[in-house]
Parts: sequence; structure tokens; C-alpha cells
Amino acid sequence: MQRVAFLVVGCVVGWLLAMTVGQGEPGPIGPAPREEGAAARASEATERLADAGRDPMDASSPPERVDVGSNRGPAEIDESFGIVILGHCRADDGERVDSCTLRFRDPDDAQRQLRADVRGDHGYAVTGLRPGDWEVFATAKGFANFESEIHVTEDHVQRFDFELTRTHSIGVRIETTDGTLLHEALREKGLSPIEVLAIGTPTRPPERLPMHSLRSTQLGCGVWYSASVMRRMSAPMPEDVSGVLELFTAPPVYVSAILGHVVLATELVDEHRDSVRLVVPVDDILDALATVRLQVVDAETAEPVVASVELSADRLGGGTTKTGDDGCAVLERQPIGMLELRASAKGYFSVHQRFRIEPGPQDLGTIRIGRSVVVRGRVVGPDDSARSGMVFIEDLERRSFPQALNSSFMSATDPNGEFELRAGRGRFLIRAMNPQRTEFGHALIDTTQPFEEPVKLTIRPTVGVKVESEREHVVDFPLLTVMDEQRVPVWTAYVRSARTTANLPAGFYDYVIHEQTRVVGSGRIVVRDGERPSIRVP
Repeated sequence: MQRVAFLVVGCVVGWLLAMTVGQGEPGPIGPAPREEGAAARASEATERLADAGRDPMDASSPPERVDVGSNRGPAEIDESFGIVILGHCRADDGERVDSCTLRFRDPDDAQRQLRADVRGDHGYAVTGLRPGDWEVFATAKGFANFESEIHVTEDHVQRFDFELTRTHSIGVRIETTDGTLLHEALREKGLSPIEVLAIGTPTRPPERLPMHSLRSTQLGCGVWYSASVMRRMSAPMPEDVSGVLELFTAPPVYVSAILGHVVLATELVDEHRDSVRLVVPVDDILDALATVRLQVVDAETAEPVVASVELSADRLGGGTTKTGDDGCAVLERQPIGMLELRASAKGYFSVHQRFRIEPGPQDLGTIRIGRSVVVRGRVVGPDDSARSGMVFIEDLERRSFPQALNSSFMSATDPNGEFELRAGRGRFLIRAMNPQRTEFGHALIDTTQPFEEPVKLTIRPTVGVKVESEREHVVDFPLLTVMDEQRVPVWTAYVRSARTTANLPAGFYDYVIHEQTRVVGSGRIVVRDGERPSIRVP
């Protein structure tokens, strides 16, 4: 009898996969459905859609759920086989996407993922899902990366269709008034570390964009690939361009040349074309650069320290400078925007501190640098057993305005969960997570006061907190900061898309939402196992 059950289930799955080419990673086959089979109910659902005047496999705005039907009640769902979902991916112009990879991820367990491949006209099918929320990610050549969320019910067979947005690549030539490519003109003037890039926006951008610590290539409704990056990728590229802008939206779109947060030139692209030309005088670049003054001193004695200093943006800086015997330095022709100052000296803990740099002269004042100390700790689970993973340390004294947490300093634990990190003087946040990023913990230490070593970090299972935005953000990314009950920041993110997930252990948290330095929202959430709270971002 068991053999017959296996055969019947095999027939049902075979029918589903005959309709579709992609398949997930199914678990072991379990008991068989009743005789009429899930296929019959799926066929009935198809007929209902056809009667309603719709193509049964049409995709619409993502994600759309269609009740395919099941011959099982909720109590009869096979625990080992799971739920079957199937469907199609379609382009925003209505054509079917014949090659696409889908990933379905449990928001509470990043390691719990299923994959399905779309090949040809047959769509996809994936088995093994359980009822609840699932994050969906789709990638396809020539389309923008897709993210969404679906809610899987207890029906044994369900259908979800997804709509992908076609990308349009356009070559961008950024040149000077005499027709020279701008990056070549900057190289001739010794300004090769200064990078001017292109972004696309659905509306004309202001002269100054909001500052943030995201990479500049993540701005706008597209992705920028400079000519040097394209050459390293051995990717085809039009001749005599500064780079290629891969746009995620159809024209009309505004293409702009930017330096940091300053918009230098803008052109409207109101129809599909292969290239666009932006003219930027070299003098405009020189006027937009910054001259920065600072002094580095010992945090305890206030004595000047000879240190190496650099301002960095997108891993590109204006060059390293040594301070004088008085600890002072002047950094000329520096990039602008939200930059990271790096200061290092022998025997001291290196400074990584963000500043908001505007064009022209700017004085950063006194940078206090503390002697380096070794912090030893151990990561354990809720049962006090050793856990391996990654550990991050952040100097909270350096956070002078709203900004994302900085992961510049990190270390891996040994098999016993033990780690060593270096710190300076002040309050430091230490965060730890397991390799799967499904367990998290944190601790706060003050190196100016005695503290117990080894520092014990208890990591606990996380719950996926929904972060829902009212709209997609192109350049004005709100910053969400989640804090523990002591108001210590434990999770931050710039909100770009309509859906984001914050993975936090059970507990009470406060949160605040900033647009630049202005508070636009705040509140409190309670995270409990088995529940998914949400945070709304304006």
C-alpha cells in the first residue's frame, strides 16, 4: 500500500513538472493525495480563470496569488512533501520571461531557501514550502533584480506570478567643454582618485542630493558601470564613453553626472537610445572639491599625534596625508559627501569616523585617537554552549549624526567561540552573529572603565521584522535605526525598496527613522517568536 501511495504522489508531481521546467529541492515523498489528485483542482482553477476572460498563466503586478485548489484539508498537508507552488514570470511589457532563477526564503531563517528555474514557456514549480510568509528573489539577464513577499496558505497547490522590469543600457559620455573625456582630463590634472559617475532618476534631481553612506553606484533607478569596471568585466561597451548606465525604468528618465552629492549636469532622455552626452567643465569639478583641516591628538593627554589620515568615499579617497609634529594636516582637493575619515598611528586604535563634507574649506576640528587595547570575548548560545561566527565592533563615540552602523572592524571566532578584537578609549558596541545569520547578540563595553573579560556575547534565534515603505526610494533613502531598551543601536539600514527585513532576537526595541538629520518617525516594537511585527517607513 505504501508503494502505491508513493506512485500516486509521483504522478502528481510529474504532472506539475510537465507543466513547468523549474523545480525546487523537494523533501522526501510522503503519503499520497486522494484519487482525484491536485492536478484536477489545478485544472479547475485554470478553467475558472479562462471563464473570467484571463489567460490562465498571465502575470500581473507582483505578486499575484491564484487559488489553484487542493484536494486536501489543512490537517492533511503532508509535512515532508510540503506545499507546491507554480506560476510564470512575465516582463513589464507583457512578454513571458523564458529564463529566470527564483529563490524563496523564509524571513525567519535565511538558510531555509528553495530555488526554482524558469526555462522556456513552461514557467516554474517548486515544492517543499510551508504555510506562512516567504521572501521571493528573481534574477534574469536583461531584467532588474526582483524582490517581493508572498503569503503561502495551507492549500496544497498554489500559483504565484511575478512581473519583472526590463533594463535598458545606455552609454554615457561625460566630457569637458573641449570634448575630452572627463576622467582623462582629471587624470592629467592629478585628480584620478576623484570619480564622476552617472545616475538615472524619474524626475529632475535637485542640485544637491541627500547624503548617505551607500555606494554611489546604488543611487537612482539604475546601476552605473564605469568604463574601467566594464573593461575588467570584459563586457561589451560602446566606444568613447565614460561608462554604461543600466536603467530599471523606461524613458522618460533624467540622466545626471554627479560628484558625491552634487549634481553637475543633467539631460532628459525621453526615448530609448543608445547613448547620451553630458558636458561638465573641469572648473566645476575643482569648485566642488573640499579642503579639509584637522588635528589628531592623544585621547588621554591631548598631546599632538603624528598620524596618517585619509578621507574615503566608495573606497576611493583623495590620498593619504601625514600630520605634522603639531598633529595638524590639510587635505586638499578632497571628494565630497558622507565620507569616512581614517586616521592611524603606531600603538593607537585606528579611527574610522564619518563626516558630512561639503564643497570648499571645512574644519573637522580635533580628532582624538586612543591607545589600542585588546578585547577578548566568547560567543555562546542560549544554552551557554560555544557558537562560531562573525564579531563586529563599533566606536559609539564617533557617531555624531544619524548614520548606519559601520562594520569596518570585524573578527571570526575560533571553534570554541572565542575571539579577540582591538578597541580604543570609549563606549564600544560588539555584535555577533552565526554564519547563517539566523542568531544574533550584542554587548556594550566602556574601555575607560574596568570591564569583565572575556566579554560574553549570547546569540539567540532571530525573528524577521517586516520593514514596509510607502514607496520605492531613488535618492532620498530614509535611515532606520533599531535600538535596544538602553537606546543602543543594534540594527540599521537605509530603506530603498518597499520591503526589507530586520532580523532581531525576541525582545523590546525602540526605533527611529531619519531623513538626513530630521526625525520623520519613531516607535516601539515587541519581537516574539512565531510572530512578525512590522515597521512602517514614510
